[in-house]
Amino acid sequence: MVAEYVDGVSVPECVIVEFYDAIDETEAEFAIYPNPASNTLYINGGNAEYSYEMYNSMGQKVAEGNATGNTQINVNDMMKGVYFLRLTTGTQVRVEKVVVE
Repeated sequence: MVAEYVDGVSVPECVIVEFYDAIDETEAEFAIYPNPASNTLYINGGNAEYSYEMYNSMGQKVAEGNATGNTQINVNDMMKGVYFLRLTTGTQVRVEKVVVE
């Protein structure tokens, strides 16, 4: 690489560019349904081990747990509104918006 200036050019330099793939092939795929939910919220995590935390719109934790594969969250007693479901595996954190009606 050589930089050009009004008074001339710089000394040639070697620049190494490395590419890192931003997609981790081992990331877990999650299906969260139904959304909106009224009684039970289902999480399908394939074979992944994960933890989950559910927060209301004021940031208060209303549910939490650990699971492998599929799990259910009882939302029947939760107030209607928007919640945030945080799913954490060893390599990723995912936050989903969930509506309880």
